[in-house]
Parts: sequence; structure tokens; C-alpha cells
Amino acid sequence: MKELWTMIKTCQQSVLFVLLLGAATLSTTESAFAGSGARNPRTSDTDKNGRSAFKRDKPSNLVLLQMLFRHGDRSPMHFFPWDKHQSFWPQGPAQLTQIGMQQAYHYGKELRQKYNNFLSKDYNRSEVEVQSTDKDRTLMTAQCLLAGLFPANFTWPLSPWQPIPVHTQLNSQNHLFAHAPCPELDLLNKQYESSEPSMKFTSKYQPVYNKMSNLTHTEVNRDNAGQIADMLFCESQHNLSRPQWMTDDMFHQLMSLRDEKYTLHFKAAGTPRLSGGPMLAEMIKNMEERAKDPASTKKVFLFSAHDSNIAMLGRALGIFNNLQPPYVTSITLELHQQEGNFFVTTLFNNHTTGAPFKENITGCATACPLQQFHDLLRGNMLSAADRPAACTVAESSHAVTKTVLPILAVALIVVVVVFLLYRLKRTRQTAHGRESNFQYRQLLQPLSDSEDDDDHIDEL
Repeated sequence: MKELWTMIKTCQQSVLFVLLLGAATLSTTESAFAGSGARNPRTSDTDKNGRSAFKRDKPSNLVLLQMLFRHGDRSPMHFFPWDKHQSFWPQGPAQLTQIGMQQAYHYGKELRQKYNNFLSKDYNRSEVEVQSTDKDRTLMTAQCLLAGLFPANFTWPLSPWQPIPVHTQLNSQNHLFAHAPCPELDLLNKQYESSEPSMKFTSKYQPVYNKMSNLTHTEVNRDNAGQIADMLFCESQHNLSRPQWMTDDMFHQLMSLRDEKYTLHFKAAGTPRLSGGPMLAEMIKNMEERAKDPASTKKVFLFSAHDSNIAMLGRALGIFNNLQPPYVTSITLELHQQEGNFFVTTLFNNHTTGAPFKENITGCATACPLQQFHDLLRGNMLSAADRPAACTVAESSHAVTKTVLPILAVALIVVVVVFLLYRLKRTRQTAHGRESNFQYRQLLQPLSDSEDDDDHIDEL
């Protein structure tokens, strides 16, 4: 019997250990895919090698400039039969407008003025690299911005315009901008639709859907309400009249709906790494390569993209403000060198103020040591080359299931074994007690014919 009790105690200890191990594994795995910003933040403004913090009273040199920016003003993404302004947009839906061209051009001129001492006077292909998503509006925005940034300084028969190459690839293959298909990301967003915040959003705006459906004689729901809001916003930017039934209150409700729906789309856990991770990894790689190679001639990396890309990179950096980025909003990473050390400054410019905002990465100073910048954001980095594998459904969200479920299964088996051993012990104790009592009663007196053995079993 002592051996049996020893076995039971050992099994109980094993169960406790396995359950604790499972809980610890679950906690560690979940934190790895939380994607909520910086990982293992440190409050020190020195890097892990103990190098000096950025000294504001000492000079520094800008050695690399990287900027991701949204395209300029565009036509609506979708049109609806009841809209009377479709003919206003000669190029059709989702195209850069003349206002958008001007916005990008003027932003290029602003950048030239700000970085004039850093940039070469003329465009030099060894210094500048430009990439864009494969959309007309982003390709054209890049060209317009470059026209303002690098005006031609040579004789040209048509205009003061310097042709500059803009590189792109098919969106279906473009993992850098997170446009290539990603089943895992789709799954995470789909799962988030059933979350409490998402359900509250649907419930909050259901009266708006119902009212819009009645007024437009079109089914309006969560999926297309944002498209209607986008169309009305684009028209408002061009001072086009609203439908008669569109009150100021309803218009503001639709604008709020657009912002909230946009925000929800990027809140699912794990999405920063899969969406903004490739751009973040690319920018950090470019800075580290420049820091290692003082002879490098590369000065500027420009990325022309969309509001979604601004949100993705902003989430990966932990600086996204949960509002839809306006046209030509940009996120800039400046790499500065000071006394042999390299520091990163993050700038966010939504053109609502005269100057861009300097953003602090959680756990670091405004001028963040490059190595510390890398360490803090490592959890959200994902190279474009590694994204296809990461986008398989089993790679991220199901890693938790693959790791923890086997542990829990073993724990369950151990619990069942312990329970069976316990029942076996109790059964043997009961049988032994019944036999001992019966023999004891026999020694005292014979059982009468009226007594039933089962009655005595119940009494034990």
C-alpha cells in the first residue's frame, strides 16, 4: 500500500509540474505574438553595449533618410448608383487627382528645403532608391514628390522635370508592403470580428446601417458602410454637394464609423508583425548596413504606399494614433551619427501642424541608439523573404495550439491515471474493511437469517 501511495503522490506532483509548465509556455507564446509594440522595453537611453546616449549639446550628422508616405488626394474607391457625381471623376475610381499631384509635389519641395544640406543638388542614382506599390495613385504620387524633391538643373526642352525611376512589383507578390496574400493575417482579422470590441462596433452603428438602407434603397451593412463614407469624404474634399437626405449629423456619424472601422482592422493580436513587420525589418536592415559601411553612398530610401501601410508600420513601431492617416502622411526614420555611435529619430507627419511630430519608441529616448531600437522592436520585425512562411496558417496563431495542447493532453492523461489509481485504492480499502468486519462478527456471534450483508456494507 505504501508503494501505491508513493505512486499517487508522484503522479500528483507530475500533474502540478505539467500544468505549471503549460501555463508558462502559454504565457510566453502569447507574449511573442501579442504584437502590441516594443518588446522588453528598457527605460535606459543607452544601448545594450553601454554606449553613450545622444548628446544634445554635441553636433551630429544625418547619414540616412528613410520615409514611408501615403499617396495624395484620390477619387472614391467605389461608386454607388444613387450618387450623382460619378462623372466628376474622369479617370474613374481610386485615381490620383490634380489636388493629389499638387500635394505630393509640394511635399517634395518641403523635403528639399528641410534636407537641402543633406541631399545632393542633383539626383544621383547611387544615393536614392524609390519603391512603390503597384497602384497608379502611388506610382504617380512618387513621381510628383520626386519632381519637387529633385528639380531638374539642366536644359530640358519641355519643363524643369527630372525623370527618376520608381521600382515596383505585382501586389500579389509584394510582401514588403504586405500586399501579397497572407492566410494567417486573414484568419487573425476574421477571428477578431467576433471579439467584443468588434461586436460593439457593429451594434453601435446598426441604426446607421438601417437608416442608410432606407434612404438609399440599397442594403447598407458593416462591409460597405465604410465605402459609402469614403465616397462622401472624397466628394467633400472637392466641395461637391451631398445628397439631400445626408444631414450634418449623419455625415459626422459616417466619418466616425470610417475611423473606428479602420482602427479595428489593425487591432487583431499578431497583425503588426505580419503587416508592418516587413517594412520595419527593411528599414532597420538599411540603417544597420549603413552603420557598418561608412563608405556607402546610399542616402535616401523612399516608399510610396497607402494609409494602411502607414497604420501597419505605425503599429509595428508602437506609435499609431488609431486615426486614418490623411493624404501624404509620412513616417520618417532618420539615422544620425554622433561620436561613432548611431541614433534613430522617428518622425510622424500628418500635415496638421507646421512640423512633424517626434515620436518616442517605448523604452527609448527620442534619439534612440540603433542597437536598442533594434532590440526593442525585434518582436515585430519580419523580413519580406520570411513573410510567405509566416503567413501559413500554422505558423503564428496556431503555434500556441501546437505547443500547449500536447502539454495539456499529457496533463489530462496523468489526471485520469491518478483518478483511476485513487478509485482502485478506495475499492480495495472497502473490500478489505468488509472482509475484516465480517470475520470479526463471526467471532462474536453467527449472523441471523434476517440480516443482509448489503446493509452492513452500506454502514461501513
